[in-house]
Amino acid sequence: MFGIFRTELLIGLLGLLFAVAIGCGGGGGSLPPGETGKVKGKVTYNGAPVPVGWTIVFMHDETSQTGTGTVETDGSFTLLMQGGSKILAGDYKVCLTPPAPGDTDGDAAAAMEKAMAGQSDAAAAIPVKFHKYGTSELTFNVKPGDNEANFDLED
Repeated sequence: MFGIFRTELLIGLLGLLFAVAIGCGGGGGSLPPGETGKVKGKVTYNGAPVPVGWTIVFMHDETSQTGTGTVETDGSFTLLMQGGSKILAGDYKVCLTPPAPGDTDGDAAAAMEKAMAGQSDAAAAIPVKFHKYGTSELTFNVKPGDNEANFDLED
């Protein structure tokens, strides 16, 4: 039973990593028609910056398009969508994803072992409820122009 869960978890994590990599690519598609804004902000957990390397993900309520930003050492991020800083205006659901599991200095076998074992030190830093749109309860309304999105996560 746990083996299937681990396999599904690994597939899900690899799928998310692939989706984020595609979403952060340098080119490709264009945004649907509509007003756009830019989003910068800061994310903290219990008053301290979220660890560097986490990804904050905004999913547009109507189009399901995502914008992502990598959290810096001070908790700051800049959201990107379709490789650029313009974000569709509108309502978004927000979640956070940990860095890829098993940061093992290039040792792919060790990284795979750690992922299959369900171990991720980084993922434990922020409660699981913030890892999914359905449970994070985080939302943000992007308005045309510049936006500041600050989130202070608490237990």
